[in-house]
Amino acid sequence: MAKVRLYIAQSLDGFIANLDGGIGWLDRFNQESGEDYGYKAFYGQIGTLLMGGNTYAQVLGFAPEYVHSDRRTLVFTSRPLPVHLGVELVTGDPVPVVRAQKAQADQDLWLVGGGQLVRTLHQAKLIDELILSLIPVTLGAGIPLFAGLAQETFWTLAQTQSFQSGIVQLVYRPLYP
Repeated sequence: MAKVRLYIAQSLDGFIANLDGGIGWLDRFNQESGEDYGYKAFYGQIGTLLMGGNTYAQVLGFAPEYVHSDRRTLVFTSRPLPVHLGVELVTGDPVPVVRAQKAQADQDLWLVGGGQLVRTLHQAKLIDELILSLIPVTLGAGIPLFAGLAQETFWTLAQTQSFQSGIVQLVYRPLYP
């Protein structure tokens, strides 16, 4: 069975994006360090990307072509969005769709974001691993990773790695009740 893996960056004060959803604060760390933070190895294990409509729209704004056209992408949305190679728009409850994907997939699934999809899949106990890159910046306000959760979940630390840039990457596995 494939795993749902949440690979995401967070500021020191707990935000995955600023208030308008922007992630420009990550650029400094991507451009200055030249480090890939384990991304290539991670991406090589991924067969399908899972993302919400706002996250997909943001990814489309990064480049004229969809950068993940080499992988299947399921976009969970209730609004019309442009469809690129490998992209499928999915409406309705993502839980049964992701359960089916986990059971059928040969490779892991990358839960890219956004916040609402992360919360929904976490509450359904479908996240198998959290790869959290803790970025040494404070935003003061923004979109929190697990805002609005109705459940308490403990996590077990599986791995840590620190980088010259000051980023610390933590790999956790949930201990769902």
